[in-house]
Amino acid sequence: MVQQRKDDREPRRFWVVVADAASAVTYSQTERRGELTREYEIENPYARTKSGELLSDRGGRSFDSYGSGRHTLAKEVSPKDSELARFANEVTRRLVHAQHGEHVVDTTFVAAPRLLGLLRKAAEPAGLHTELRSINKDASGREPAELLELLNEHRQ
Repeated sequence: MVQQRKDDREPRRFWVVVADAASAVTYSQTERRGELTREYEIENPYARTKSGELLSDRGGRSFDSYGSGRHTLAKEVSPKDSELARFANEVTRRLVHAQHGEHVVDTTFVAAPRLLGLLRKAAEPAGLHTELRSINKDASGREPAELLELLNEHRQ
C-alpha cells in the first residue's frame, strides 16, 4: 500500500499581507494566481499619534565625566520606530496563530521598505515557517483586483 503524503491531501494556501504603518490586511489564495480572499485586518492605533504623545516622560539628565557639563540622555530608538516594530511583531504573531491548521506554503509581504524590513525580521522569531516573498511597494488601500495584478507581475 502506498501512503499519500500529507501535503497532497491538504489544500495549499498562499497568504498575502498588504501593510502600511496604520494597518495590515491579510488575504489568502488557494492557487498562486487565484482570487484573493480577505481574511482579516489589524489596525495600528499608534500610527497617527505624534511622537511626543508616545513618550511616558522626558529623557533623563546626565553629568559629563569631564568638567561640569550636563546634558539630556537621548533615546536610541524613536517612539514611532519602536511602535512600528511592535506592530510588525503583532502582524507576524497573528499570521503564525492563523496558520495553525492550515497548510500555508507561501507568504508574500507587500509594504514600503521600512515596514517590509521589520516584517521580514519579525517573521522567523515569531515562528512563521513558510516561504517568504516580498514586494517593496506601498499598496495599502488598493482593490483586490489591483493587488492581484501587482502580485502576478512580481511572480513572473
